[in-house]
Amino acid sequence: MTKNAQVSTRNITLIHIFTRQKSYLAVLVFVLILSAFRLAPEAIQTFSCAEVTDVSQVECEALVALYHATDGDNWYRRTNWLSGQQVASWYGVTLTDNTVSHLHLSSNNLSGTIPAEIANLEHLEYLYLSNNQEIGGQIPAEIGSLSSLRILYLHGNKFSRNNTARNW
Repeated sequence: MTKNAQVSTRNITLIHIFTRQKSYLAVLVFVLILSAFRLAPEAIQTFSCAEVTDVSQVECEALVALYHATDGDNWYRRTNWLSGQQVASWYGVTLTDNTVSHLHLSSNNLSGTIPAEIANLEHLEYLYLSNNQEIGGQIPAEIGSLSSLRILYLHGNKFSRNNTARNW
């Protein structure tokens, strides 16, 4: 092998090593960026209802309690939940006169239990939580205090048979 060929081969090897190191660096940067996005659920955990402008703080906190009690981070659709100042933009939430009137979260991978805070949605007329399979436990008796509630869909879930909320 001539001296020029040896130098050329060595340069190609150095270029290959340098390129590979750049690739590792690019992968490392990519992993760090993805890690930053994985922190987003933690940022969601610190959401404050004090900044919400379209519903009362009590109603907002009831929705946040539902989100956490039913593993909201793993819902199929959770567009805008626990973000921004407008609850009206949250997936499945409908407002009427600045109060929550409809909550439609059927077939959305909710798991856990319905929190007692649901009763703080005083003007709720329609509650659709059907076909989530992993939501269960006791149906909170507080649902019985929702005097505006007209439609309640809870089928296709794992609620226990010994419910105390029989007055609705």
